[in-house]
Amino acid sequence: MVFAGDQGSLDHIGLSPMLWQEQNARRMQILVVDDSVHIHHQLRTYFSAAGYENVSYVLSAAEAFEQIFYNDKRVANSVDLILMDIDMDGISGIEAVKRIKADPRFLDVPVVMISADTSTDSLQQAFDAGAVDYITKPLRKIEILVRVKSFLRVRQLTIELRKANDELQQLVNLDGLTHIANRRYFDIALHREWRHFRRSAPPLSLLMIDIDYFKRFNDRYGHLAGDRCLRKIAKVLSDVVKRPRDLAARYGGEEFALILPETDRCGAVAIAKRVLDAVSALRIEHATSTTGSQYVSVSVGVAVATDDPHKGSKGLIDESDQALYLAKQAGRNRFWVAGDLESNGDSSQYEETCG
Repeated sequence: MVFAGDQGSLDHIGLSPMLWQEQNARRMQILVVDDSVHIHHQLRTYFSAAGYENVSYVLSAAEAFEQIFYNDKRVANSVDLILMDIDMDGISGIEAVKRIKADPRFLDVPVVMISADTSTDSLQQAFDAGAVDYITKPLRKIEILVRVKSFLRVRQLTIELRKANDELQQLVNLDGLTHIANRRYFDIALHREWRHFRRSAPPLSLLMIDIDYFKRFNDRYGHLAGDRCLRKIAKVLSDVVKRPRDLAARYGGEEFALILPETDRCGAVAIAKRVLDAVSALRIEHATSTTGSQYVSVSVGVAVATDDPHKGSKGLIDESDQALYLAKQAGRNRFWVAGDLESNGDSSQYEETCG
């Protein structure tokens, strides 16, 4: 997408935004599906003269399926516009459009029908199948090129809008200071993982993490230093959790959370210890801390989901919060596992059961 502030990036290569968009459209993928070699030759001549670089030609719907699906429904080839003959041997153009549009990945890809049959019934079937327009035979160069340019532009705008929406959604889900997930997205993610847990009961763990004596830190070093501290802690937490579904989030203030799907008690304890060690390794001075360390430290509450239909995700949060409270009561700079009568932040007590 070209924003006003990006104009300079186009000016230095001598392109206006409109010309850049037109040239970009000519690099988009066009697929022609027609059982006439003559039509292929005619369109190849038109497109070549107009500067379209990426045009594929196939003689049947079956070949089209191979082209766009790579013989594997899970991997779709990129295609931005499909020109489809209605009347073909084997699978008809209308049936082909139905199958293509049944795949969510191609809902936004425009399909233009090519046909000598302009009867109302035929065109209605084509539109009902998912076609957006039709071109009549015999083909006329000006009509073909104008329609193609128009639909590629719409396709381009659709892609740019989706990208912009994705970027906006990421911003909505991120904490502005630390650039990790915010509380809103934490709630969404935990609800999703809890539903997955209830369906198939894989282990699910939650860690609540609080910076020890953070108010004292702010009072001593100032709020700018406090912000830097929060960003460093967030970076550490992001580095600790590496699997795609793991989530590090800022829960609020100086409190963070880690959602750990498919992580049992032993795995959660290992992560808690890794968090303590990683924060300690930052060696952020904290002269007013009374944890026994002269550096910034954290306390961690660990909770593991159990098969209790009455608890819900809020119950998991409550358990990890209670464990965090007990870690603080025990002197901070340690972790506590929900349900344990004693926990001193030393994972050695779990070595016998965790191996």
